[in-house]
Amino acid sequence: NAVEFVKNKDVEKGLILVGGESSHYLWDDARVANQIKEVVHQNSQVQWTLTTSRRTPETFVALLQGTQVNIVPFAETDSVWLREHYYSSGQIWVTPDSVSMVYEALSSGAMTFVFTLEKTGKKSRVRNGLAELLENGAVMQYETWKEKPTSQHKPREFDESSRVASIILERVA
Repeated sequence: NAVEFVKNKDVEKGLILVGGESSHYLWDDARVANQIKEVVHQNSQVQWTLTTSRRTPETFVALLQGTQVNIVPFAETDSVWLREHYYSSGQIWVTPDSVSMVYEALSSGAMTFVFTLEKTGKKSRVRNGLAELLENGAVMQYETWKEKPTSQHKPREFDESSRVASIILERVA
């Protein structure tokens, strides 16, 4: 994860990262679209940008017609575009199927939120990791946010690359 922590981000800029089908969660176009619409409605002062992934179903984007979101398909982005949006966005919402997007959002220093999807029946390292992040308050799930949409979720300095590098350096020194 090459995303670095940035302090004092613009909370009036928001990024929405949409994944898709996975072995960890049951994808539901309508459920995710409705959650996005609610977040955008409750945060109408925020300038929202949404990007999809290779796994996002083609049927999904049509459900967001009329929503005040700038939609940028993944094919029109690259790592530079994504990093710039990670660094400038004060809040980032992510679908839970992509562990890399969740950890990159956290690493950027943004308030990080996770949409809700139904879990598959299998045990999952991805879901266990997300459960830990939710439990320790590093990320906030949609249902928790919906109870108090005006409350602020404080970002944490989440720098796993440096933490792991320090452990490795201690062991080899």
